[in-house]
Amino acid sequence: MEDKGKTVCIVGAGFSGLCTAIKIKRKLPTYSITIYDSNDDFGGTWLVNTYPGCACDIPSHLYSFSFEPNPSWSSQYPSQIEILMYMKTLAQKYNLYARARFRHEVKQLEWLEESMKWEVNVLDSKTNQRHSLRYDFVFCGTGEYHLPNSPGIFSSFKGSMMHSAEWNPEFQLEGKTVAVVGSGASAIQIIPSIAQQVGKLLSYQRTPAWVISRLQFNIAPWVQWAFATIPGMRRLYRTSIYLANEIQYPAFQIQGLLSHVARPIAILLGKLHLRRQVSNSDLRAKLLPNYSLGCNRVCLSNEYYPALMRDNVEVIRDDIIQVTQDSIVTKDRRDKIDVLILATGFRIHEYFGPMEIVGRKGENILRKWKVDGPSIYLGIVSHLMPNLFFIHGPGVDLGHNTGLFTIECQVNWILQMVNEMEGKGASAVSVKESVEQAYMLRHQRDMKNTIWSSNDCGSYYANSQGLITIVYPRSQIDYWLRTLKFNPDNFEFLMRR
Repeated sequence: MEDKGKTVCIVGAGFSGLCTAIKIKRKLPTYSITIYDSNDDFGGTWLVNTYPGCACDIPSHLYSFSFEPNPSWSSQYPSQIEILMYMKTLAQKYNLYARARFRHEVKQLEWLEESMKWEVNVLDSKTNQRHSLRYDFVFCGTGEYHLPNSPGIFSSFKGSMMHSAEWNPEFQLEGKTVAVVGSGASAIQIIPSIAQQVGKLLSYQRTPAWVISRLQFNIAPWVQWAFATIPGMRRLYRTSIYLANEIQYPAFQIQGLLSHVARPIAILLGKLHLRRQVSNSDLRAKLLPNYSLGCNRVCLSNEYYPALMRDNVEVIRDDIIQVTQDSIVTKDRRDKIDVLILATGFRIHEYFGPMEIVGRKGENILRKWKVDGPSIYLGIVSHLMPNLFFIHGPGVDLGHNTGLFTIECQVNWILQMVNEMEGKGASAVSVKESVEQAYMLRHQRDMKNTIWSSNDCGSYYANSQGLITIVYPRSQIDYWLRTLKFNPDNFEFLMRR
């Protein structure tokens, strides 16, 4: 294929942006890449999340690109620091720093029908100047975890306050009364890491998480050597981890023979872990979730429950009804606190916001998606946005396996699409609206057989209309097969006038 040296805008310098840039450099070397990110370096969520205990709950040999293995992971589950080092090493290896524009925030994308290009409006936060540039393709890799969720009720607090994604290491915790609001993955990592140093820790939990044991261990140097030198050993180990995660898929289904076996086993493991680590029956009752396992992310920890058993730690299940300048008030109590830590997650239903995308016919995509829910084929393309590709967009998150393999599947599929487009001499490519609609109908139909659609779930995966817009309703192998080969019959190839 003879390419034309097209221009590519990549929004985001996390794993999605890295994978996109590397693959394009390998397969379309004459394409000009520019990577924009509002932060100071590569890393995305692993750059900004620096709270104590921050780590990944996916094994390290799976939480890495298949085409760039790292035989030298130091432990089964990697820390934030080690993941960030891996990402920066890749950026250096492929000379991506020369292509990156840090502290540049993409404010708006607008499709220009006449030129069949995207106009990209960028704010340079170093100079506070805006620039408008035009690109042939845009890859949106902002991810789900880029906008911290800080509920307005906490704005009245005048003491030291921070969100887990905006950690301030200068805050003094020693001997202080610290409140941690939230019970998801970040809270489960933060609480054991600070419980020993604070004077008193109050854990406010509206809905406790399902927590199961994490088999963490250091990887011996001789094993690292074997992964690096013995052909096939590291790949075999990675594949075994992948399959072990993939067979958990039936636990997230409502119907099916395997689901009737997998779900009770998973629930039993969660309850046994709670009973084994928490001897106090009253505390156990507080920590037992009242929703189906898997409705929200299942967390892995061996340190969380023991930390909650400490004498200086108290779990509070009452709803917070008021926050004053120095206290948190529930129905039955008022607690004066020194430090407030919000482990309240992210605004995942902002999708790519606050960036605006203006697609075909002047359609504001963010506004439309917030009202109607996303309409997007394979979580990658929409008929309203030619030549714009979402990497790990809505509807492809997995409750049981790694998102990095999904990212690789998507980028490989997109590059097939670009090859097809170039071969036809087209200027742009867009999924047919009928194909997109049929895909979304099947997506929502399949979602009805998942626990996320059950009445007792109340999952944060659902948007304000109750639609599950974040997760993929089938297995990752199913998604891999769907993206294995690009089908040009599902697309329109557009010629510049």
